[in-house]
Parts: sequence; structure tokens; C-alpha cells
Amino acid sequence: MGFCQSELQKNPRLKNEKPCFECKMCYFHTANKKDFERHEKTKKHINRLTNLSMKKTPDDEKIYKCKQCDRTYKDYSGLWRHIQKCDIPSVETSANTDKNTNDELLLELIKQNKELQQILIDKTDEFQNTVIEQNNKIIELTNKPTIINNTNQQFNLNMFLNETCKDALNIMDVLNSLQLKVEDFEETGRLGYVEGISRIIINCIKDMDVEKRPMHCTDFKRETLYIKDENIWTKEGVDKNNFKKIVKRVAQLNLCQLPNWQKKYPESVKVNTKENDEYVKLSLAALGSRTNEEEEKFMNKIMKNVLKEVVLDKKNMIN
Repeated sequence: MGFCQSELQKNPRLKNEKPCFECKMCYFHTANKKDFERHEKTKKHINRLTNLSMKKTPDDEKIYKCKQCDRTYKDYSGLWRHIQKCDIPSVETSANTDKNTNDELLLELIKQNKELQQILIDKTDEFQNTVIEQNNKIIELTNKPTIINNTNQQFNLNMFLNETCKDALNIMDVLNSLQLKVEDFEETGRLGYVEGISRIIINCIKDMDVEKRPMHCTDFKRETLYIKDENIWTKEGVDKNNFKKIVKRVAQLNLCQLPNWQKKYPESVKVNTKENDEYVKLSLAALGSRTNEEEEKFMNKIMKNVLKEVVLDKKNMIN
């Protein structure tokens, strides 16, 4: 909305006058607003407005686009000048390059797979050949006659006990001839009942020749023990009665040293003295167990200690 240019050029004074309403499409102008609004409703104005909107829009114009960077140009000459400078690789070129690379990788994988298959085939053939060779050797050894020298040397227990050890001492004869000292009584008190009694029994027989010993262990794990008494070799039973007699006899001989120890330490009879405390300690150790269960436990431990010293080395005896 404004004054008509033609009127302004003809008469500059109109700048101070009322504005002019102009329709350039219909070449219509007026200073009256109502007249201008009435013009906009006329058939002539409406037809021209409709025809103008149906004309070719800028969207119908041809556009030239760069395939590499997607920039657009209105004419081909502008696009051609741009292409000379555009350094972005085209999508098609990149896609072709990726496709070529993927094809090469696929071919390489196929090649490696064939090589792996060949290696597995070679290893399988090698393993089969090894198995066949081993089977042939087994068959050859099976068919080949062999000479086995078997002397069938075995440890003869009866011969060992009744022939080799026919002059062995009787266990009770050994114990009855045993002469203990006060030092043995004191050592039992220091070591305790189990270790003290074990020490006395082992000292009785450890220095004897094997053929003279009154007891032999043929199987340590199973606690198999043979004891000679009254000139007869007897296998110890499950109740271990023979060995219990040995332990009780040695414990009795050790306890008999108590009066001799009191003579050596006369102050031991007086209560609340150092010697009396030692007397009580040694007496309790010499007596050993206080219950049947404890007696069985102590006896088993003493037996294991003794068996270690009298177990037979059968292999050396055979050779």
C-alpha cells in the first residue's frame, strides 16, 4: 500500500497527501480504501489472481546436482565448474571400493579354509598311520615267542619262622630277664606312658639279630604280628591279647622302680615339697590309663611304635 509511482513522479507534493491504494496485477489504483477493497472482490481481480497461482513455479525449474557432495546449481555450467574443484569421493566409487575389498577378504577366507581342511586331512592320515603301525607292532609281539625266566621266588613265612628263626628267644623270657633302672622310670615320666613303655620294649629287641628276635611284623598296614612264646610262633589275633600281656609286664617292671626312686629322693614323702610333686607326676605316668577306653587307646599306640622296629624287609630276604 502507498502512492502510485507515476503520480509521485508527476507531483512530488503528493508525499504529504493521503496514501494511494494500488493493485499492480490489474493496474488499478485509488486513494479510497473502500474502493480498493471493492476492487479486490471483482471478478476481474479474482480471475487474474487464480491464473497467476497456476503459472510455473520456481520448483518446476531444472536443477543440476553434484553426485559427490549433493550441491545444486541452476545451470550446467555452474555444476561443471564445481565438479573440477570437488574432491569428495563419490558414493558409487566408495561403494565399489568396499565391494572389491569384501570380495578380496571372502576369497582369502575361502583360501585359508581350504588350507585348514588340508592340514586336518594330513593330521588325520598321520594319526591313522601311527595307529596302524602300533597295532602291527602289537600283533608282531603277540605272535613272537618269548621266554620268561620266572624263578617264582616268594617269601616263605613258615620256613622263615620255623627254620630261620628256630633259635629265637621267647618274649616272656626276654622280659623276665629285663633289668630296669631308676633312669628308665624317670624317662617314662618325662616321655609319658605311651612313649616310655614303647622305648623300653624297643630297647629290649632292637639290638638283637633278626633270627633271635621274639617278634616279627610281616605287614605293617594290617598290623600283622607274630610273637614267639613257650617255643611256639603265634599270629597275634584281633583282640591282641598276647601283646597286651607284653605291655602290662613292662609297665609292671617299670612301676617297680618307684621304691628305688623314693630311696634316691627321701624328701618325696613330704607333702608340699618339690620332690613330692615329682613323685606324683612320675607315679601317674607309670600307672598309665585310668579307664578301659584309655587303656585300649594307649595299647594301640604302643603297638604301632613297636611294629615299626620289627617289620620284616621281605625283598631283601628273598634276594
